[in-house]
Formats: sequence, structure tokens, C-alpha cells
Amino acid sequence: MRIISGKFKGRRLKTMKDQTTRPTSDKVKEAFFQMTGPYYDRGSFLDCYAGSGAMALEALSRGMTHAVAIEKNNKAYQIVSENTAMLQATDLMTSYNDDFHHRVRELKERFKLVYCDPPYRLTNIEEDLVLLKRSDVLVDGAIVCYETSREFAIPTEIPGFSFIKEKQYPNTTLTFYRFEE
Repeated sequence: MRIISGKFKGRRLKTMKDQTTRPTSDKVKEAFFQMTGPYYDRGSFLDCYAGSGAMALEALSRGMTHAVAIEKNNKAYQIVSENTAMLQATDLMTSYNDDFHHRVRELKERFKLVYCDPPYRLTNIEEDLVLLKRSDVLVDGAIVCYETSREFAIPTEIPGFSFIKEKQYPNTTLTFYRFEE
């Protein structure tokens, strides 16, 4: 796994050696950042199920001014911390070893861009989007992207969010929503 573009371009990141987390492929990661290009020029990025922290670190590399990474798994969280330190980005990223559903309620920051890639068996887009809205962590017009298995049924009508688009890959689907206050 590596950083694809920006000030950390080409830097390799550590990942879990076992199958506890499922890293986002470079192809899917690049597609996400191509589709959200106008949104990562400054502002804050939230990675709800961080894994190795690669998405948050890529966002920082491309111009976001701050990122928050939430990861429940202790070993994965340690890798997030190591990757952040390796890139000397500790002043740009805050990471939490916590459950997303708990931590998001305590965040005071508001985010312009959000990435959710939970373990596929735990995917609940509507629940997560409602929680983001109730926690008041999204700026008006924030983009929220959800990575799911290709077989997952994508909800298109969620109060407070407009469905933007869905992009399918061999095993993965990226679904984009816009938050509207």
C-alpha cells in the first residue's frame, strides 16, 4: 500500500499482515480522490473505519488541512499511528482507538469529506449517515463516500442527504452522498 499523489506521493504504508482489515485498493482509492478532487483543497477529512489510515493520509497528502481517523481494532490503530509518524503528519492527523459509533458523538470538528469503509458484514449506510447528521460533524455540502461490497443494496433516499452517484468495481462499490442542512 502506498500514497498515490501529493506531498507524500510514493511513500509506502504499513498494513495489517492478517485479514482483520481489508485495505482499499489503489484503483478504488484513486477513483475516490479523482471523483472528489474539488473537495480536498483544505478542510477536514474524517475516516470512520480507518484500517491502516491510508485514506486519511492520502487526503492530507492531497491538501486537506486536518484528518481524523477512527479505528476500533487495537493492532490496526497501532498501524495508523505508525504510518502517521512515519510521514511526520502527527500535527495534521488525530487518530482514535475507538468505535466510530461512540467517538463521532464526541467530535467537535466539522468535516468537508468523509470516508466510511466498515467491515462489509457491519455495513449500515443509513444508520451511519443519520449518526453523522445527529452528531453535527458535517459542514453543509459535505461529501460522504461509503465503500461496500458489490452485492450490498445501496439506499438512495436518506433524510438530510442527497444521493450523488454510485461507482462499481469488480468486488467493491463506492457510493457518494451530499449532506444538506
